This record gives sequence, structure tokens and C-alpha cells, in this order.
Amino acid sequence: MNRLIRIALVLAIAQPCLAVAQAPAGDSGQTAELTILSKTYPSGRHAWVYTPPGYPTSCNNACNLIIAFDGALYLGAMPLPEILDSLIAAKRTPPAVAVLFDNGAPPGRISDLANSQRFAAFVADELLPWIREHYAVSHAAHRTILAGSSAGGLGAAYIAFKYPELFGNVLSLSGAFWRGNEASNGPPFEWLTQGYAVEYFEVPGGQHSPDTWRVRLPLGIVALSR
Repeated sequence: MNRLIRIALVLAIAQPCLAVAQAPAGDSGQTAELTILSKTYPSGRHAWVYTPPGYPTSCNNACNLIIAFDGALYLGAMPLPEILDSLIAAKRTPPAVAVLFDNGAPPGRISDLANSQRFAAFVADELLPWIREHYAVSHAAHRTILAGSSAGGLGAAYIAFKYPELFGNVLSLSGAFWRGNEASNGPPFEWLTQGYAVEYFEVPGGQHSPDTWRVRLPLGIVALSR
């Protein structure tokens, strides 16, 4: 299978943040909290959905789509809705719908994000169709970004690796790529390199923490939205 996926791998980055304009007062997107029904997870799954200012007219009824794992993190310490408001206002990225998906705390979080075929199939076969049914988003893989940090960055890359026809971009911030299959601590450790070439950047001085990831998040979104 020919895999055409753009992957931004960032490890421990500590560089100046992308300068973005503040969204004008009253010109902010909306964020709604909801539960997504699922056959795989009968109790449903918790998430927040951001829609951009002027949605759906602002994106001609086909917004870019971002799915970010560890959704609570991207709602608080790494405020993705506010970042998108600013990037859109500055015309650095097209309007996008963002699904901030809640993976909870361990051990459930690792069961989701550490190379889990069950969770990957849920994202591809249930979550993505649900998003497309309820929100005006593009169906094009090259306009879809999976994002996450640490285990979330691993999960984003793994799901795109399994379903490249659906997910064309990955933003992985300090992805936990030492994991093997199904959350194992054994080989294969470098599974990602088996499908395509990977560009890897390590910048001294950064920390494995939201304080570091937050300043790189806008740059990754801009780079993968072109």
C-alpha cells in the first residue's frame, strides 16, 4: 500500500512560539461537550467539539478536521480552541473543526493510545463517520490531522499508519514511540519506519510537558494545513 502521510514529529522542543494574532472580540469559535455513542465502547466516549467562527459558512461547508487525543489537555494546558481562533483570525490556517477526544487516565488511556487495533478501528469505523455525519468537514485525508502528545502522539501516528486513506496528517509532540504492539514493552519498537520515511527532530533544552508542547502546537497545525 502506498502511504502518503505527512508526519510532524517533535521531541522536547524549546523554541519561540509562532506569533499569531489574537482573535477579535466576539469572533471566537464555539466548543461543545458531548458523549459519542459507540458499539465498541457501549458506555459511550466523552469529547469536546470546537467549531470555528461563522461555522459552517466560514469554511464553505467543508472544514478541515483535527482530532486531538487527550482532549482535556488540549482544552486546558494546551488550549487548542483559542489557538485555532488566533490562527484563523490571522489567516495562518483555514477554518477547522476540532474534536478533542477524552482518553481519560491510565490504564484506560494506554489501552486506547498504545498501538491498539481496537481503538484504531473505533476511530476509523465509528468516530470519523460520526463526525462526518454531525459536522461539515472535508472527507479528504490530506485535510485531516490526527494530533497528540506523548502516548497521544504515538496513538495518532499508529492510527494514521493503519488507515492512511482516512488520515493524511499527523502532529506528534514527543510521541512515545518506544512502545511495541498493543501496549507491549517488547519489539517491534521502530514500527513506524516500516511504512515510510520519517523525519525526526530533537531539540535540546525542551521538556516532556505541555509547557513545551504548547509553543509548538500552532507551528505544526500551520505546517500540516498547507
